[in-house]
Amino acid sequence: MSADPTRPVAETRREKRETSPQRELEQIKADLIAVVSHELRTPLTLIRGSLDTLLRPDLALTSDQQERLLRRAREATDRLSLLIDELLSASQIESGDYVLQSQVVDLNEVVRGVLSNLAQLGDHRLQATLSDTPLLVRADPLKLEQVLNNLLNNAFKFSPPGSAVTVCVKADAARREALVSVTDQGRGIASEDQAHLFTKFYRVDNGLSRRTPGIGLGLYISERIVHAHGGQLRVQSEMGKGSTFSFSLPLGDDDAPTDD
Repeated sequence: MSADPTRPVAETRREKRETSPQRELEQIKADLIAVVSHELRTPLTLIRGSLDTLLRPDLALTSDQQERLLRRAREATDRLSLLIDELLSASQIESGDYVLQSQVVDLNEVVRGVLSNLAQLGDHRLQATLSDTPLLVRADPLKLEQVLNNLLNNAFKFSPPGSAVTVCVKADAARREALVSVTDQGRGIASEDQAHLFTKFYRVDNGLSRRTPGIGLGLYISERIVHAHGGQLRVQSEMGKGSTFSFSLPLGDDDAPTDD
């Protein structure tokens, strides 16, 4: 069908401009539904498969085989729980219902707690350097644990086997800030991707990320948590040389000591 010659050119151009963002939004929604559906279906399939095998009367499973199936189901349940928690957190952030339960805490102790409770390291080497003195910040310790767990999990997922992941906690005396960084030896992040890392549902488009579970909410949630604490989450990365994610928090006590 040919264009209506009586319609003003400016009107036609305006419609094209309005249609393009709408189509882009519809595509984003479609991609999100596809990713979330896949991320939900995969752990559910693993859980169902493990339970079906355990319940088969014709199989005489050894205790080791049963334990492996139960561990597989447990890991899938943890993955499903994390996905749901991320979706709920993102929804609360968007609606303004994300409430911080702030108190004065020693950032060293928060980090120690996370490191001692790490469920999986794979075959990575974890190295930690904490401040020699207490670093008191006013923060929600559970939310800080969520941020650090996300950064560590990403470092483990995107680092080669046998490589080191380094956690560092220190103070910036000049800025009166506490600094926490997580450094990996992965493939690095291209500069064009770094600008989008903290946006919702963004995932770096490479072969490794496509094979790694996730829907692109972890860094978005982490950035919003750090921002709500008055801090900033940053990334430094170079292709082939790994990445460092670091966040700063204002020191919560004027008399708190700082590292040089």
